Amino acid sequence: MTEDQLADDATPLSPDPPAPLVIVDADVHVNDTPGALAPYCEQPWRMSLQELDGASYPYLQVPGFAPNMRLDPPIPGQHPNRSVGNAAEMRAELSELGIDIGILFPDHMLLFAAIPNIEYATFLARAYNRWLLEEWLRAEPGLYGVLLAAPQEPEAAAAEIRRYATEERIVGVYLPTAGVNPL
Repeated sequence: MTEDQLADDATPLSPDPPAPLVIVDADVHVNDTPGALAPYCEQPWRMSLQELDGASYPYLQVPGFAPNMRLDPPIPGQHPNRSVGNAAEMRAELSELGIDIGILFPDHMLLFAAIPNIEYATFLARAYNRWLLEEWLRAEPGLYGVLLAAPQEPEAAAAEIRRYATEERIVGVYLPTAGVNPL
């Protein structure tokens, strides 16, 4: 090929420059610990969260909060869990990975549907939603989140969805179903 042919091949087909690429991670988990949610939860359930705060439980195995039965044994040499404690750390970690927008999901609340106490689950979902908005979504740019809807109480879940419907940083609803049989 001649230099002129190479130059012709390098000429963009469109006169407009390409739009910048925006990288979105749509599955970012927040560190939703009992102690973090406690200030956002009404009594009497706040006391339950305070009781769980600071206790040493394996990851996603907090009784009455993140019910999980791990069947797999720990494997020596597996990569450690990565975790951040606040929105600024999350934004820094995402930026380091080249991610412009993070959609935040629950972490401990992934198995939320298995919580049998309807009132506790309803108040816990409300606390999570308030905490997510105040501590994470309003704190840093590029962080958006999904609302936690309590499947244990559909009417309360619908009220939460209506309550947050106009929040620009809430971009979806997480309706947990793990552990619910039948759906």
